This record gives sequence, C-alpha cells and structure tokens, in this order.
Amino acid sequence: AETEEQRVNMARGLMADTLLRLGMLGSGALLLVWFTVSAALRPLDRLRTAVEEREPDDLRSLPMVEAQFIADAAHELRTPLAALKARVELGLRDQEPAAWRSTLESAAMGTDKLTHLANQLLSLARIENGARAIAEGGAQLLDLSQLAREL
Repeated sequence: AETEEQRVNMARGLMADTLLRLGMLGSGALLLVWFTVSAALRPLDRLRTAVEEREPDDLRSLPMVEAQFIADAAHELRTPLAALKARVELGLRDQEPAAWRSTLESAAMGTDKLTHLANQLLSLARIENGARAIAEGGAQLLDLSQLAREL
C-alpha cells in the first residue's frame, strides 16, 4: 500500500513532467511559427529593400505593369463579349418571338456594360496621355495670377 505522501510525490512528478513537455511543445510551436512567418514575409522584405534603393523616378517595371493591365483589360472586354455572343446565338435558336425579345433585352444590357467598360478604358487612356504630355513638357502652362487678382 502506498502512502499518501508517495501519491503526492508521484502526482507532482507527473505534473512537472507534463509541464516540461508542454513548455517544450509550446516553445517548438512558437519557433515553428516564427520561422514560417519569417519565410512568408521574406519576399515582402526583399520588395521593401528594392523599393527603398530605387530612385523615385525609376520606372523600370512600368512596361510589365502596363502589359499586365492591357491583358487584364482585354480579358475584361472579352468575357462580356463572349457572354453577349452566346446569348444572341441561343436566342436565334429559339422559335418563339417572345424569347427573342428577352434575348435582345439581355443583349442590350450586356452592350451597355461593355460600353461603360470601354468608356472607362478610354478615359484612363486620355488621363495617361495627359499625364505623359505634362511629364514630357508638352502641356501649356497658364498664368492664373491675373485671373486670381480679378476675382
């Protein structure tokens, strides 16, 4: 038969062993999280360093960004065009004139969306051309001081 003191000592030993194992497990988990987060943030740190080292007017990556934008814009136009074409083709297969009206209405809505998107792209192109003209010195400077004095 065990005495109560032996049981208490055994419980303390088990508790100390459990706490030691939990501490080691927690430390290992923290270390693993630290390494994982550090590895995940390493590309961001490289980007930060690269941006800090560049001059403000360095536009080396601009052609890549512009090419990606053009590809995205083409995709944005191609998808609604394909959907519009599919609607019209399905409507042409239908024999009911009422279905034709529905198809034409949905085609008109699709055309409105495409027109809006094209207008946005054209506005962006105009803004970029204006900014480029200003940057190249092609814009005309106006002296507004006389106008300000009159007001």
